[in-house]
Amino acid sequence: MRLPDKVRIEPVGKCNLNCRMCPGGIRRNGRQAFMPVEVFDDLLDQFKSAREIQLEGLGEPLLHPSFTQFIDLAAGRGLKVTTTNLTLLNEKIANSFVSGNLDALSVFVESPSEDTCGWLCREAFVSSSGKMIPCPNVGTPDRCHMGDSASDGVASVWNGPRFNEFRSKLVDGDPPEICKNCSRTRAPGA
Repeated sequence: MRLPDKVRIEPVGKCNLNCRMCPGGIRRNGRQAFMPVEVFDDLLDQFKSAREIQLEGLGEPLLHPSFTQFIDLAAGRGLKVTTTNLTLLNEKIANSFVSGNLDALSVFVESPSEDTCGWLCREAFVSSSGKMIPCPNVGTPDRCHMGDSASDGVASVWNGPRFNEFRSKLVDGDPPEICKNCSRTRAPGA
């Protein structure tokens, strides 16, 4: 399967907010995991067909001490960058947006109306640890992950038997256990 055009990478594994609708609550009391810049750079090299990158997940990207470097690396490759809840935006970060390689910055707000199987074939979700998860609603890779894209490679995880079986179960209407109570996989009115 062709690698996706849109990639979600989680630079940091903790958030400054406590939103009721966010499954990130399972991480609020955990350690603050920062993806190394080198891992991020390597992942970008592997997602050659990507046109858009969302720096998000269940953590707030602006908490990462190298956040502006992540923006520069992605924008320097010509990627459209979407990120952040902007609650931690300060003058230094705003100035780096203006003076850096960034052509545009979008604030991402997720809609629950996406086609589940469609986004599983169009978008990749990489946690701060480098593990690819099927969806950010999974929360943490210790609950479910498809493989370690930082060490095993993006293409081998994306096209691996574990991810292909996961997708097949969704298409066949028999979602994996972790997805059974998710609004994205339940039929309307179920």
